[in-house]
Amino acid sequence: MLKNLLSYGCFMVFIMNALWGQAQTIQVKGSVSAKNGEPLIGATVLIVGTTNGTTVGVDGRFSISANVANPQLKVSFIGYETATVDVGNATDLKIVLTESSTLDEVVVVGYGTVKKSDLTGAVSSLKAEQLNPGANVSVDQMMQGRAAGVQITQSSSEPGGGLSIRVRGSSSINASNEPLYVIDGFPIDNSANLTAGDATTFSQVNTGTNNTPKNPLNSLNPADIQSIEILKDASATAIYGARGANGVVLITTKKGTGEKMSVNYSAYYGSQKVVKKMDILTAPQYMKYMNDISADLGQKAIFSDSDIAAIGAGTDWQAQIFQTAPVMDHNLSLSGGTKKTSVFASLNYFNQEGIIKNTGINKYIGRINLESGISDKVKVGLNINASLIQDRNTIDGVNTNENGGPLYAALLSDPTEKIYDANGVLTVSPNNTINNPVSLIQGVSSKNETNRTMGNAYISWEIMTGLSAKLNLGSDRQQSRRDIYNSTLTRRGGPVKGAGDIATFNRNSQLAEYTMTYNKSLNKNNVFTVLGGITYQKFQTKLFGGSITGFPTDALGTDNFGLGNTNND
Repeated sequence: MLKNLLSYGCFMVFIMNALWGQAQTIQVKGSVSAKNGEPLIGATVLIVGTTNGTTVGVDGRFSISANVANPQLKVSFIGYETATVDVGNATDLKIVLTESSTLDEVVVVGYGTVKKSDLTGAVSSLKAEQLNPGANVSVDQMMQGRAAGVQITQSSSEPGGGLSIRVRGSSSINASNEPLYVIDGFPIDNSANLTAGDATTFSQVNTGTNNTPKNPLNSLNPADIQSIEILKDASATAIYGARGANGVVLITTKKGTGEKMSVNYSAYYGSQKVVKKMDILTAPQYMKYMNDISADLGQKAIFSDSDIAAIGAGTDWQAQIFQTAPVMDHNLSLSGGTKKTSVFASLNYFNQEGIIKNTGINKYIGRINLESGISDKVKVGLNINASLIQDRNTIDGVNTNENGGPLYAALLSDPTEKIYDANGVLTVSPNNTINNPVSLIQGVSSKNETNRTMGNAYISWEIMTGLSAKLNLGSDRQQSRRDIYNSTLTRRGGPVKGAGDIATFNRNSQLAEYTMTYNKSLNKNNVFTVLGGITYQKFQTKLFGGSITGFPTDALGTDNFGLGNTNND
């Protein structure tokens, strides 16, 4: 018994000593400096795992209380790497911080580059690893939420839909507020191209009648992006003139690295679905509601109790238009070179189905970047990007009644009506002018196909020490065609025996640019740089469209306009 009591007493003493050791407060002192011995006044010192912290005083020293077992210090200072230090048994710590490597990063600004440490303007710099991961349709989506002062909103949720980008807000009521895009030194025209159009009407040929144009940056492969810089202040206007007033987005694509060729392949697969459908009346609820309206009007009930009991759940029109939509992305790239030559080539296939049936996007993109040093002073380069974008557009917009799309029709259609009649033909409601939602999925075709090839070739040479020149030539050619066909299944196409609409859009730009740069290092901390040059860029846009009705069959759609009734023109 005595032995047990002694053991118990020893055990209690051990626990009390352990608790005392954990709760004991110690005073941690030390100094924080740079590698050259300079005190880092104002550096933050924090006890890891607590909110207890202090700052380094004017003498370069600090003192802080720690009441945790085995304390660690987290020391940070702007421009330096954060350090975590074990206190241990030390009574006076000497902590040395190393300069942050990010200050030596090169940032693209207009026609040149500067070290991040020398940057004075308002610039957001995003490297490839900082961009949004996953299957991004366009470059814009990679930047969402990543740059301060840059608002990116999707104006259309359809696959490949347009995005609205605002750098520090909107500056104009009537003119465009979109920034200027510069890809590998080539300013491109990123204004709206052909819209998805209102697919239940026709004779829409221009780009301005729809608020959801397709995204022009769909022609770039997000996996090819090396870095993105966003110029947000007046320096953008100083470099690019009035077209840079809304900010400038500088996109740099990947270049070949190393002297050995490397091949990389990546793939992504996922699916999308509607998380929650709109909560609307079921068929029995709708029938009772209509009976209540009739009673209020002093009229006979429209539906009997047996009708309500027999209807079941009725028709869920939303279920008829929504689907589980797959999305996939495949990337194959080749990178490498020699001592004087580097090459990067890539192929991309992207497919995304829309959650509304008969919508989606297919993208086929190829790129090659080549750079070679002809001599120690002369360097040439070539960047080419070619793409084919195939869109199956959603046909919902702001229109109503017979001009509304499948989502509009699904929300307003009578849940007591069937999808097909006894003969297997799509039903047409006698009570309203809304299309059967399924007829819009099956009976309307709205497609866009866009071919775009952009590229630039350049030569740069060092004339003398500090003085260099560069000639940059570029071309951007884009051809797009939109085909819309309303078959006889729809209220628009039925009375006129099919209605077709075709619009074509061609946009071209050519660039010729010559710049000279003089760099002079005055001392260790000061560099003198002068940039001068001239830029000529020509833009050309052509639009054409036509519509026709009276087709003998729906089988060919818009593939043979000559079958339409030309006497109706």
